[in-house]
Amino acid sequence: MPYQVFEVETSLTKQRVTEILQSSLTQLNWLGQPKDSAPFMGRVSADGFRIVRAIGGRDTFNPVMYGKILLSDNGACIKVIMTFHPLVWLLMLALTAFSGSILFAYFQNPVNIDSTTLPCPFLVVAFPWIIGVLIFFYDSVKSKALFLHVLGLSEADVRK
Repeated sequence: MPYQVFEVETSLTKQRVTEILQSSLTQLNWLGQPKDSAPFMGRVSADGFRIVRAIGGRDTFNPVMYGKILLSDNGACIKVIMTFHPLVWLLMLALTAFSGSILFAYFQNPVNIDSTTLPCPFLVVAFPWIIGVLIFFYDSVKSKALFLHVLGLSEADVRK
């Protein structure tokens, strides 16, 4: 499932985490390229954020990082959820429904169903999910590493 959750404890204050994340934001120019070398696009508030890794061009499966910044005994606790953009979820569900309707019609009118043709309809349904999930997890590793780097943290600081 294209969904990841992680939590990071840092000695930085909540306000400092917010400042660092805000300073790491950029916008796209009219060509779809990041305006500067800042690593993320999105919005950051005092309580949380919604950011994506800034890349040149488009990557449909680039994970959106939703996060909350909470006070902790040692500084701040950052809880992050990475998942598809809501429109990508909608597209994937639409593709699944469309493919599923084709599969349903295929089984309603079985024309020479044998062991060689049976896997094909299942691949029609599964293919977008297989590709989407693989790309999501590939991109989520990059996004998580970049997020930790921006805050001066490492993978060892991550609590699952």
